[in-house]
Amino acid sequence: AWAKEAQAMGLERAPEIAVAAATLAVVVGAIVSGPITGWLIERKKLHGPAGRSPASWVAPEAATPVVAPPIATVMLSLLLIVVAVLVGDAFNGWAKEAGFVLPGFLTAMLVGVAITNVGDAFGAKLDFTAIERGGEIALQAFLVMFLMSLKLWTLGAAIGPLMANVVIQVLVTTLIGALLLFRWLGRDYDAAVTVGGFLGFGLSSMPVAMATMDGVASRYGPSPKAFLLIALAGSFFVDLANAFIVKAFLTLPWFH
Repeated sequence: AWAKEAQAMGLERAPEIAVAAATLAVVVGAIVSGPITGWLIERKKLHGPAGRSPASWVAPEAATPVVAPPIATVMLSLLLIVVAVLVGDAFNGWAKEAGFVLPGFLTAMLVGVAITNVGDAFGAKLDFTAIERGGEIALQAFLVMFLMSLKLWTLGAAIGPLMANVVIQVLVTTLIGALLLFRWLGRDYDAAVTVGGFLGFGLSSMPVAMATMDGVASRYGPSPKAFLLIALAGSFFVDLANAFIVKAFLTLPWFH
């Protein structure tokens, strides 16, 4: 989201580096978050509210069938996404005229939050499953189109620092999650599932975080608290904080 801003400040290969980093993050996040969460649960012999401990868990004979939302619900969800993007883009334009540069996703996200809260206030329930699927499809389509036009050879000397950054990020994020966050949240089952979600969006993205927690919940039991914490932190607070942190970094003299 910030690649164009960085490119405008002189970092010519910022879009290519950003997409390469995002692609590596999706792979690494999916590989790391699940096993670390499972290791915490097994090591501490934790279990969900249903009392299913790792030793007593038995795989279900048949998976619960997934019911697709009605086409009208899907179309309404897509319409609301489009409205959020258009109104957010308008707000973004006004912010730029005022001299405050923000990524397009942030203003669209704030409009989406407003739409959700207005709907809740009037008793209109939104189908978040359809909205999440739409977001995942849009993200995957964007990555595919960008990767098709990505010229890897232009990364050149950036490959080494990029890989080093990935290794450091994995180590630091894993240590923070397993050693600090797990303790601060109480060392219980909810804490372990929350760590899995934290590793998912800390190393990759919210879809990876949700997939990690879904997998853990389907095996060891549900954890509504973890889903709520990660949804709030990963979908709103982190993006909002990043908007100010990244903007502050781009104002440093090294980027001019």
